[in-house]
Amino acid sequence: MNRKNLTSLFLLGVFLLALLFVWKPWAPEEPKVRLGLDLKGGLRIVLEADVENPTLDDLEKARTVLENRINALGVAEPLIQIQGQKRIVVELPGLSQADQDRALKLPLYQKAGIPEVWIVNLPEEALESYAFPHHLPERHPKGEEVAPKAFPGKKLPWWV
Repeated sequence: MNRKNLTSLFLLGVFLLALLFVWKPWAPEEPKVRLGLDLKGGLRIVLEADVENPTLDDLEKARTVLENRINALGVAEPLIQIQGQKRIVVELPGLSQADQDRALKLPLYQKAGIPEVWIVNLPEEALESYAFPHHLPERHPKGEEVAPKAFPGKKLPWWV
């Protein structure tokens, strides 16, 4: 074999080893590469302060509140950052349509003065109830009785 063929075989071997190192067929339970917002899809929201000149401290407090609420939803790798003098950018890669609806519609319901929202989560066979202003869901498994906030003392059964 000449030197050119040996170099080609060496480079092919290095390429195959690198491919095996990234792919790891021997470890299927290990998490794979996570796709970002551009490849997997998701939600990108730009929020703008409606006050004239918000301070950096005000924006940082708002960013922290958003981060805590998003982390409570269990979203993987959210990006929440301050952009410029008045904006906060929220990027949530890989959100399902139901998660996007929660992120967009729950604040609208709260702003409209609706005191409580119920969402039936069919895949998990659970009912999620959101009582404002908290936004944190109460989960009710299939068959459990639920007490609506609008009717204290009343309990309603729910099932899928």
